[in-house]
Amino acid sequence: LKYDKDIIVLAGSATCENAAGATKLLELFKEKLKDNANVYVGITGCTGRCAKEPIIQIIRKNELPVKYCSVKPDDVDKIINEHIVNGKIIQELLLTENEK
Repeated sequence: LKYDKDIIVLAGSATCENAAGATKLLELFKEKLKDNANVYVGITGCTGRCAKEPIIQIIRKNELPVKYCSVKPDDVDKIINEHIVNGKIIQELLLTENEK
């Protein structure tokens, strides 16, 4: 089961998110994490923050979900190395409640 993994990576997959580059990000995460059996990479529906797309959500087992906004292909390695591998939240990419 996909949700039995220790880490779940979800890319927003509404039409506007795909247009903003979410599909490319999804492909990059899948390629770079394909050998990691503890990570599921997939899609979620609309994230509701059109101006901040594409949005990537990281869910680590027993932790609150984290959403990164305006993610670029160049950010993928940083998200993998810092957050997925080392558990460190990347503040400069973080989607927060105060975002407009």
